[in-house]
Amino acid sequence: NVVISVIDDKTGGLYIDMTNKQIYTVGEQSLSMLENVTQPIEIIFASPKDIVEGADTLNSVKMLCENYASIFENITVSYRDVLSDVAYFNKFKTTSADEITSASLVVYCPSTGLSKIFSLSDNPPYVMSDMYKYSSETGRHFAFDGENKLTNAFLTVTGNNGRTLKAGFI
Repeated sequence: NVVISVIDDKTGGLYIDMTNKQIYTVGEQSLSMLENVTQPIEIIFASPKDIVEGADTLNSVKMLCENYASIFENITVSYRDVLSDVAYFNKFKTTSADEITSASLVVYCPSTGLSKIFSLSDNPPYVMSDMYKYSSETGRHFAFDGENKLTNAFLTVTGNNGRTLKAGFI
């Protein structure tokens, strides 16, 4: 623990990709849960593509989203600037508490009209806080949870949320 803590402090955080090809991939459980989902699903980053690609944690989420889009014909990924297209993003707000900023990601199903908004944190810049697990002790993100969050969002917005993915740690 001491060695890992020192390395973590010196490097600014340890990120270990435990996927089979060392990229953020879609696992077998997600594939089986989404195999019967045929409604169109839009993944919309509320920032231009160059901003998304320029931030490490955002780019990790982008790679996962594009992986979903390459596997499933009904899933698309797009990039729109919320600052220049406010009216477009207003349709995704369901409560007065919903806020879509340039630090947001929207999962939307046009056939159901349902959407899910994921928030990014501006401190540190462009960390997609909703896609990571955080340590209550250090306040840093330590585990990428994007696959779980996105798969559940797809099931929810398409109305196929009879089953929910859960992970437990003992």
